[in-house]
Parts: sequence; structure tokens; C-alpha cells
Amino acid sequence: MLLRWQGSDASLKPVLLTGHYDVVPVIPGTEEDWTHPPFDGVVADGIVWGRGALDDKSAVVAQLEAAAAILAKGFKPRRTIYFSFGHDEEVGGRRGAGGVVELLKLQGVSLDWSLDEGSFLMDGMMDGIEPLIAPINVAEKGYLTLEIVARGDGGHSSMPPAQTAVGVLAEAISKLEASPLPGGLDGVSGEMFDAISRHMDFTYRIAFANRWLFNSVLEDQLDNTTFGNAMLRTTTAPTMLSGSIKANVLPIEAIATVNFRLHPRDSVEGVINHVKRAVSHDKVEVRTANNEPGGGASKVSDWTSPGFSVIGRSVREIYPSSVIVPGIMIAASDTRHYGQIADNSFRFNPIIVTPEVMTGFHGTDERIPVEHLVNAVRIYMRILEHAGGG
Repeated sequence: MLLRWQGSDASLKPVLLTGHYDVVPVIPGTEEDWTHPPFDGVVADGIVWGRGALDDKSAVVAQLEAAAAILAKGFKPRRTIYFSFGHDEEVGGRRGAGGVVELLKLQGVSLDWSLDEGSFLMDGMMDGIEPLIAPINVAEKGYLTLEIVARGDGGHSSMPPAQTAVGVLAEAISKLEASPLPGGLDGVSGEMFDAISRHMDFTYRIAFANRWLFNSVLEDQLDNTTFGNAMLRTTTAPTMLSGSIKANVLPIEAIATVNFRLHPRDSVEGVINHVKRAVSHDKVEVRTANNEPGGGASKVSDWTSPGFSVIGRSVREIYPSSVIVPGIMIAASDTRHYGQIADNSFRFNPIIVTPEVMTGFHGTDERIPVEHLVNAVRIYMRILEHAGGG
């Protein structure tokens, strides 16, 4: 669904707000674990319950409500504003967002900036930090899946060799996990943690203020948290294993599927070469899963640009004490398509999430408080007014 709200000044480059209304399925057999049926859209006890409440129907609803509200006030934009709502983001967005981008390319449309789903307003997601943290993601990680293949001699399990293909594979995976890709507090990661550190306890404030002395210590500390590790480097995640077809048959090959989320500093080729070095063995092969080459991280958008300022200003007008920081999206979004025609691309959904609420993201009891959805509408109203005003 592509909508255009025509602006009065053709010299101003348009902007795009986007979201998607497709959702992931509910795991069969878990429907009874939900407080309310997952697809009934129940509003009860001040909560919106249902699949899509976080990902990402809330953004679509809030953007359209915001547009209706400022239309009712008589707002007329100087800058053209596009809305694009995808139907297939969860499976790559090729026909939805991808089709929209191809159309806009044919029409010669170039965007000043775009805003898609991404991070949220984080409440209590980092220990010891009181204010809301609003990471406006200026990049998203790339995606690569590799297969680590160990080969061995087949035969009957009653006469095994000293090491089977499974043993070779286990050794390779152990070596890979012990050799993470290099990380670091540089670029977007450094900027984000520098800003957040001002709201940490005294020890961390001193350390971040003197990174020339404490940088390695800080990186070690952040590496020990899943969030910090994901922000600092390309992550390595073995996710699937396969071996013999029968318990008493020695496997000819054993395969581990490993998923990588690429930091903007790393390339697909660089990650593949790193893995090959880490698991080097004459009986081990590294290959791309299903012969898919994967994709590198997006370009990094400018967090000093007017578009970033518009989003940050709009958030602070509703949540004045929130901390606005640039961030990196560790998952994927339709912006991989929209970014092709935008000078800058940002990824942020202005809804408050807590650790408890985040368990519903692609999980059971997906939900958001009505109050937070209403405030998201208010933030999108400010974004539309500030962006459309010139």
C-alpha cells in the first residue's frame, strides 16, 4: 500500500514513513498459552493484546491515526510525505517494499529520509539507567547463513573411528565460538554508548569519559552482555545441526548451520574468510547455506542530519527526559529496500517497551499498553508536522 500526501513546495525532497502489517505465525499448539486469542485484537485492562501489537501493526495504525488527526486540524504539508505499508516484510519484503521502490525509481522519486520500524523506547532494558533510552537506528546489520560441513567415513556404528564426522564438526564449532569476529566501541556503537554512559553509575561515567585509558576494559564488560555484544560486533550463532539418518549408521557428513548478523564494519567476504580460518581442517568445508550469498550491512545514515533531529525532537516533545542516541538494528527491516532511494534511513518505533513486554515480540502474549500506543500517535503527529513543514 503506497500513499502520497502531496506537498505544496516541489523543491523539497519528500520523506517516507513506513511499517508492515504482515505478522509471524503463532506456534501451533501454543494458542491456549495466550491471555487472549492471538488474532482477536482484544483491548482489555488498558492493554492491546494480539499478534502484531509490537511487530508491526502498531506503527501502521499509529501513523494513519496521526495523519488523520493533523488532517482534521487543517494541516497542509509543504513537503510531500509518502506512506508505504508492506504485506511481506517477514519473508523479505521483495514484493511489497521491493515493488514500491521499483515504482518510485521509475517515477524518479528520491527521498530526503525514511522512517521504518526498528528499536523502541527502552524502559529498564539496561541495568541502572533510569530515563527512557531511544535508539534511533541509523543502520541495520547484514545477514549471512553458512554451513560448516565435516566429512568422515561411513559404516556401522559398532566399529567407529577415533573421531567421527560429528566429532570433527563439534571441534570446528567449538573453535568458531572461541574466535568471535573483532568488535569495538567505534562509529555508531561508540556514539551510542557514549551518550548512554552519561546516565550510568559514576564508575561507568568516569570510564567512558576516559576511553583512551579504559576502552579495552569497557569492551570486555560489554562483550559479556548479549545486548552489548550484538552492538559491538558481527555475531555468530550456530542454530541447526544434522548428521546421520539413523542411530547406528556413521555419518558421511555432519552439518552445522550458523547464522551471522553483520556489523557495518564487516563484509560478507570478510566473514566467510574469518570462518574458514577459524575452523580450518582438512575434513571441514565452509559453504553458503542453499548457495545464498547473503547480504552485508546497510550504509550508515547521518545522525547529525535534519531527519534524525526531527525524529529525536518529536520524541522529546512527548517524553522530555528521554535519551536520544543513534543505534544499529540487529534484525532486518524493509528499509533494506527503501534505503536504495533515500539519502538517510532511520529505524525506530516510538512505543515504550520493558523486558516483560519484549517477551511477546514474535512470542506469546504480544501486547502493548493503550497509553503507549496513544503516545506513539502523538509522536508521529509531531514527526509529520515537523517534517512536512519544510
